[in-house]
Amino acid sequence: MSKVENISDSSFYERSPSSLIILRKNTDLVKLSNTNKDNFFVFSVIEYDGIGFPCVILVASHFIHMKIVNILWTGGWDSTFRVVSLADKEVTIQPYYLCDNRESEKIELDTIRKIQEDLGHHPDTRCTFLPIILHQVKDITLDDQISKDYHTVLKTDFFGSQYDWLARFAKTIDNLELSIHKDDTAYVIIQKYGKLISHNDPMIGQYYTIDPEASSPEVNRLFGSFRFPMLEMSKLDMKEWAEQNGYADIMYKTWFCHKPRNERPCGTCNPCIYTIEEGLSERLDDHALKRYKIHKRMLPLKNTLLYRGIRKMYRMIQL
Repeated sequence: MSKVENISDSSFYERSPSSLIILRKNTDLVKLSNTNKDNFFVFSVIEYDGIGFPCVILVASHFIHMKIVNILWTGGWDSTFRVVSLADKEVTIQPYYLCDNRESEKIELDTIRKIQEDLGHHPDTRCTFLPIILHQVKDITLDDQISKDYHTVLKTDFFGSQYDWLARFAKTIDNLELSIHKDDTAYVIIQKYGKLISHNDPMIGQYYTIDPEASSPEVNRLFGSFRFPMLEMSKLDMKEWAEQNGYADIMYKTWFCHKPRNERPCGTCNPCIYTIEEGLSERLDDHALKRYKIHKRMLPLKNTLLYRGIRKMYRMIQL
């Protein structure tokens, strides 16, 4: 058997370059040897010896045939909705989380853990989870053409810098799902410069992909590697579905703020602003909503050359 590295009790891990995945489940280790996209052989590993190498005893071997769904999961409203919508399906969910040193990362990862535990206790849950794969944004392979495409689109249409490295990362994962919805800036860009192909899967439902023949080269390279399962839904549509299907309590445990204050939403970062303006202002407390209102009143000033000059001088003094 191939050498494997020792790991902690955490269910989080990073995938090695090999085809083997090592994870800890309860008190045993489980080795998953990937045979193809939908099938896994599962073997139990009992314990490690004194120097960190596994003393392997095969106590069980069985064949599982389940569709694997690769999902970018942040612990936020949109990506959690996708996970929740698959919970009652006989699928295996492979979550991915990209680390870029956001102030909110620990809260997001804790949120994912808690939601996964809640789903594990939900009576309707039939899906299974593979351990979340963590990947550092700084380690994503560079692609000058994709980065150039991002800046080309940015000249006329604002959308977040994450779409540069998300596109580069998606090239490495088959059928990666991105949970953007119809209020997202990325949705507007796709509608403006691209066309979509609708697919209906009997297990995972409807999703969209970019039509390579009818979309601009930039949209093809930025979004062509993704599947979009929620592109025609709004946050309020997701809220309604969750309430009707008994998942509202889980959805309200999601996290969205990038710059939390005492582990509460700030009200002024982009995810907070989008949450408020897309109809879910009840998710923020009164202090955050007041900060949001002040922030919106200050926006005209922040766009002036005087304000930018003062900010630049302030940053120089701070250095």
